[in-house]
Amino acid sequence: MKPIPHSRQRTLAAPGSAPIETPVFSKTYDLLRWLIPATLNFPRAQRFVAAAALQEGAQALLRQLLHAQRSGQPLGPLTAADATLAQLKFNWRLAQDWQLISPGQFEHGMRLMEEVGRLLGAWLKTAREKNAARASPASHTENPP
Repeated sequence: MKPIPHSRQRTLAAPGSAPIETPVFSKTYDLLRWLIPATLNFPRAQRFVAAAALQEGAQALLRQLLHAQRSGQPLGPLTAADATLAQLKFNWRLAQDWQLISPGQFEHGMRLMEEVGRLLGAWLKTAREKNAARASPASHTENPP
């Protein structure tokens, strides 16, 4: 299976809703668009176990990112998305070990996951900084004597 070219950014919103044009959503979309067809080629015995775990993991990652974007408190969903991405990478390594994917597919899939991970990490860092700033507003202002 040859890699699908990636877009720079795309709108991933339903008609009439707010557009999602951030790079993390674009890269997650690229991951889903590539990963799901790749898992459809798994042997029948693994489609209901390994393929399903990979597909559900990728879908869960997208759900958690959407929840973080729409939440006033994104830190929890972003932390969950980070854990989901780690599990997705682990399952992808298992698929390679079980020879369900080619070395080229493994490398391409990991590259996509790493791109999502870098963007997610930056968002998570920003959310942690904002959370810390909200938790200690008194430290930024001094009370006159």
